[in-house]
Amino acid sequence: MNQPHINHLTLSTGHNAYTSRADVPREVITNLTPWLRSSVNTGKAHPLPAASVSHFSARLDEQAGGLLVTVYAPAEPYQEGERFNGETMPIVTFGVAGCDDDPLWSRLVGGEPMKPKAPWCAVSLHTGLMLYMLDAAWMGDFERCVAWAWLEMMPIPFRVTKVQEAVNAMLATAAKAAHDMRPQVVQTHSWHPQQVDTAVRLMSPEFCALLKMKAALNRPKSVIERQAQLSV
Repeated sequence: MNQPHINHLTLSTGHNAYTSRADVPREVITNLTPWLRSSVNTGKAHPLPAASVSHFSARLDEQAGGLLVTVYAPAEPYQEGERFNGETMPIVTFGVAGCDDDPLWSRLVGGEPMKPKAPWCAVSLHTGLMLYMLDAAWMGDFERCVAWAWLEMMPIPFRVTKVQEAVNAMLATAAKAAHDMRPQVVQTHSWHPQQVDTAVRLMSPEFCALLKMKAALNRPKSVIERQAQLSV
């Protein structure tokens, strides 16, 4: 797939859907972002940011750069579309991670089996969802919208990973091209093989530039420095 996508995995069934960034309109991200910023790490549940579903709420916790969300529904009579202050029950918990080394997966499922490639959104269904099956369809939409909004809010690990993957792919291509040039250099100069390899690489400025880029990406940087680097 050429476009960025998220592995949207339902843990109880093993079903994995590929969710493209193009599936989520920009205005949805714009509307979700303030809610995410004000709701994360408060230690309490907040009404969902749409009037029609404001009787549902969610608790959001940042976990080592990932996001853990538990959605709650009324456990007693309620008025649809009005904020609910009574007893609630969890119906869905999902985690969002932008990096393969994010520890959120083990905290969410307790092990490594089935772990998809990042970025991912992994969903655990609670038994309370059985009372709200008519809401299951929009709940899936909510999960992927929150996932993309979070990845855009916290872009550094996700974007750096993708840049590093692209640099590694270009390095592999450049290395192959250098390897293909080797016989020609050997015929022209009576050099030691190591001298030949060095000369071939120096003959490719792109290869040298990629090596410098990879070294720069691997150096520790502040968030501001890394953002500036990636925006070039």
